[in-house]
Amino acid sequence: MAAQVKVYTTAEEYLALERQADTKSEYSDGEVYAMTGASERHNTLVSNVIIELGGQLRRKPCKVYPSDLRVRVSRRSITIPTSWWCVASQNWPTRSWTFSSTRH
Repeated sequence: MAAQVKVYTTAEEYLALERQADTKSEYSDGEVYAMTGASERHNTLVSNVIIELGGQLRRKPCKVYPSDLRVRVSRRSITIPTSWWCVASQNWPTRSWTFSSTRH
C-alpha cells in the first residue's frame, strides 16, 4: 500500500478555499479537516447556550456568536466553534469573517 502524501496548505490558502466552499472545514498545522453536520439535539443545546450566555452578557462589552464564524486561535489553527463569546475589542476586523483570539 502506498503512503498518502500530505499536502501543506497555508492559512491564507485555506481561507480562500473556504470562501468558495459549499461545506465547512477547519484548519490545523497546514491540514484541512472536513466538518460534519450537527444533529437536532446538538442544535437545541447550542441554542440554549447562546440564549443563556446572551442574557448574562446583556449590557456588557461582550458578544455571543453561533457557529458561523471562524476563529483564528493561533497562527497555525483556524476553527469553527459550536458557539463562543468574547469581550469586546477595538481591534476586531470590520470586514472579515475570521476573528482572531487574543492567544498567539
